[in-house]
Parts: sequence; structure tokens; C-alpha cells
Amino acid sequence: MMAGCAEVPDPLNIMVFDGSGDGEDLAPVDFSPAMKMLAAERGASSVAQFVKEEANLRNRLLYALDNGVWRVDKPEQMIRERAKHVMVLLGIVLAVWQVRTPQMLAIHALESYLKALGLKIDKPHDFSDVIAKQRELLRNAKKS
Repeated sequence: MMAGCAEVPDPLNIMVFDGSGDGEDLAPVDFSPAMKMLAAERGASSVAQFVKEEANLRNRLLYALDNGVWRVDKPEQMIRERAKHVMVLLGIVLAVWQVRTPQMLAIHALESYLKALGLKIDKPHDFSDVIAKQRELLRNAKKS
């Protein structure tokens, strides 16, 4: 007799769609406008500028300026915020690396990020099969 087992779905093998309830105009949600809005709220003119400034923070903390050492007003708060960002990134890495198959949300988010940075994606992922499956699920749900 075979023991029972459960199949655990891949954590990021989901999609976020936009469109009307009939499913005919479904499309993956474009996250890049939200990323641009977040960058603007933080005072950056673009997502690329925001990323550059965040990355440069390390250098400002580690190296002195010509006129002295850079000052941090609330270092504990900044350290806690950075630690939270690192933990989120580690969680995402673990979620992606634990499976061998591509995960739709990870692919979609990465493409949106590249688009928000203004980079061209030579061969974007084709989500048509995922969209077709979602349309079918919506049709079947309406029938029942």
C-alpha cells in the first residue's frame, strides 16, 4: 500500500491578470508603472536613478568624503530598513531556487522591472498558454 502524499505548488508559479470578467481581454498586469510611481514617491526621477542611489548608499557609508565622513541621522532605523529589504530578497531567492521549473510571477516581475528601468527585452516570455488556461478556467466557472 502506498502512503499518501501531498503535492506542494511552486510558490511563485502564479500570475496576476488584468482585464474584464469575461476573460477575453486578459493580459498580465504591467508592474512597471507602480515601480515608477514608487521611485517618484522616493524623490527619484526614474526607477534607474532610484536603484543607482540605493546602490550608492553603501559607498557613502563605507567611504569618507573629501570634506569628512558622511553622517547618518538615525542609523538604527536605516539598518533595520536595509535588513528588512535583505530578508525579503532572501525569501524571493529561496522561493525561486527551490524549484527547477520557471515560475510565472518571477518571470513576469523581472520583465516588468527591466521595462521600468527602460531596458529592452529581446525575447519577452510568451504568456499566451497561461492566459489561455486562465480564460478556460473563467469560462468553466461561469458554466457552473
